[in-house]
Amino acid sequence: MHICELTLTQMNYVSDLNSTKTIECMFLKLPLHLQREWVKVACRILKTGREPSFKDLCEFVKEQSDIANTRYGLLVNRGSNSGNKDVGVLKRKISTDYNAARISYASASDDNALLRSSSCLECSSNHSLDQCQKFKDKKVRERKEFVLRHKLCNVCLKANHVAKNCRSPRSCAVEGCGWRHHTLLHELREEPRNTNIDAHINTQLCTEKSVERVQKQAAFAIVPVLVRNGEKVAQTCAFLDSGSDASLITEDLAKRLNLEGEPKTISLKTLDNHSTIQCKEVQLEVSSLDSSSSFRIPNVWTVERLPMLRRTVPTTSQMKSWTHLKDISFPRVEDENVKLLIGCNAPSVHEMKEIRTGKPNEPFAVKTPLGWTLFGSYRKPCESNCALNHLSAKEELEDKFEQLYSTEFKDPFSRTISMSVEDRIALSAISNSVQRLNGHYQIALPWRHNHELPNNRELAERRLSCLKGRLIRDKKLFQDYVDSMTRYVERDYAEKVNDNHSDGRIWYLPHHPVFHPKKPNKLRIVFDCAAQYAGTSLNKSLYSGPDLVNNLVDVFTRFRQRPVGLTADIEAMFHQVIVPPHDRDVLRYLWWPGGDLEKEPGIYRMKVHLFGATSSPCCATFALQKTISDNQDKFPRAVTQAAKEQFYVDDLLISVDTIEEAKRTYSHFKRLLSLGGFNLTKWTSNSVEVLEFIPEGDRAEGSITVCESSETSKRTLGIEWNVRTDELCFKVHEFHGNPPEGMFYRM
Repeated sequence: MHICELTLTQMNYVSDLNSTKTIECMFLKLPLHLQREWVKVACRILKTGREPSFKDLCEFVKEQSDIANTRYGLLVNRGSNSGNKDVGVLKRKISTDYNAARISYASASDDNALLRSSSCLECSSNHSLDQCQKFKDKKVRERKEFVLRHKLCNVCLKANHVAKNCRSPRSCAVEGCGWRHHTLLHELREEPRNTNIDAHINTQLCTEKSVERVQKQAAFAIVPVLVRNGEKVAQTCAFLDSGSDASLITEDLAKRLNLEGEPKTISLKTLDNHSTIQCKEVQLEVSSLDSSSSFRIPNVWTVERLPMLRRTVPTTSQMKSWTHLKDISFPRVEDENVKLLIGCNAPSVHEMKEIRTGKPNEPFAVKTPLGWTLFGSYRKPCESNCALNHLSAKEELEDKFEQLYSTEFKDPFSRTISMSVEDRIALSAISNSVQRLNGHYQIALPWRHNHELPNNRELAERRLSCLKGRLIRDKKLFQDYVDSMTRYVERDYAEKVNDNHSDGRIWYLPHHPVFHPKKPNKLRIVFDCAAQYAGTSLNKSLYSGPDLVNNLVDVFTRFRQRPVGLTADIEAMFHQVIVPPHDRDVLRYLWWPGGDLEKEPGIYRMKVHLFGATSSPCCATFALQKTISDNQDKFPRAVTQAAKEQFYVDDLLISVDTIEEAKRTYSHFKRLLSLGGFNLTKWTSNSVEVLEFIPEGDRAEGSITVCESSETSKRTLGIEWNVRTDELCFKVHEFHGNPPEGMFYRM
């Protein structure tokens, strides 16, 4: 610890070193009796007006180490072999403290607090909210709503402050998250995360002769046992972990024993990690090899694997040198790997019937109901003639320090940005409402709770009157507007409201024309969902939902990987996702029937998600992803994977190796997206042969001409794609004097 302090101080990591999280991490590694002593020291430091530092903890550990290594400290830890009854009691107490102070491999609870004084808001008991079983039994969505309702901090689940002002160093301990929220508020994703790490090590084979080497062996509390499930019996090694409050068994051993159980989701906490896993809860019987004692262990959880522990058995010559162990037998078994971990939920198994201690630094033995187990470390000689693999890897000093730092004081980092509580609520509402209807997906609007909407028809009429004057002045705009409104009804995007009564919310949307700077002749009608009336708006009443769009740089980078490029976009993407009837009355708008400005405006309402609503991008992208996931078994994996990764909102950018593969890609994507009601159109490629294969109605206007002429650029996601040279380009316009107004704001 002292070397660590000096090194990291020199590397200017003082603030990280003195963080509460770092000190608490090291504090929890101390034996229980030293933890109690440190609490007293920390209290004295706090009274001086400053926080305890890592240096304070180092000095405390050094002092306790000096005390433990005095003559009297060694006597206390060694105990005596005299057989005195009182001394025997002392020896048992010392051994028990040793086990109690061991670092837990598994924990079924979540983030144990050191001090508990507050009353639980859920059940009014004398414990914190994160320790409340009633709160844990709730679904994640219900926990979030509870936290929002009681105005609690998302990080520590305590009141009177918000997350950004929280002093707790806590972050989500779920693997792959690490975001700043409490682990109990992390919603599981259905899709498991797979991480593959490839290590490359230079290996040299060499032979050493007539050189005696030694290596150190560590002995843990591991005993060979028999595990039974009815008539099924298996021999394995069990790790007696009194620092764990759960018992675990490997999945392969559970399958061999035909153990069946109820599926569970558990929170597994190890030395430097915290993850939530899916498992089964089983029951089994464990006994000693001679079957002299047997125990029924309930609530055993299946896991894919246990720590890489292996039972080590000393040689006969070593046993003879340890006089205190010479009459003890450690039977060998065929497989010395640990496949069962027995925690303190089976306390009878951990009973210490007898303890044998020897000289300082010699291993000692403990007799348990399942047999003798060895503790400590010893040195094991290797053969004098041996062949070995010499593994060498060059590591810079800085890399080693970084590895040390990240291992000892782990603060998980992930590029995956975790969702906010609001985003998770919105995504839950969207996923719970989605259903397939007439070849399209129907998704409800993600409403905020208890958000009422006043009748704002007055606002809509006023805005329509302003639009009328503009349409009268611009005949072309008027005709384009009428054509667009007519298409909405003809394509079943909108419907006329014949009955002006509704039992639910009613909201009228003002609308106006918008033109793209690069497409001045293309009109898009945008419904103003942000228009406020009586202090509220439709967008204020809806969750926007999480950003489900792929990273733009990633999309472009993958688009440049292969020689044959393809681009396309989804026709009217938002309008392909249906809004259920009970939500449509908040999508009302006023328009003149048949475009006759002399008539009274009629009432219409949209039947689909629309441009301008804050929730539309999330709902439309969710429907697209749902289309891909629901039909992934019908298409090659490469197609569905590309569909997941290569869309940016409604634009597809993909590249393949050959022209034939490009043709298949076109066919696969057209058919895949049609299953969700989406139509991929305006296809472009840098290959004339591919463009000729694509029907003219699906091609971008003039795409073949552009590909063959000197005018070779097509715009894709705001970037110029030169299809002849297959290069992405952008233009920089020169301006003089002051920059255009609002330029830096847009940047």
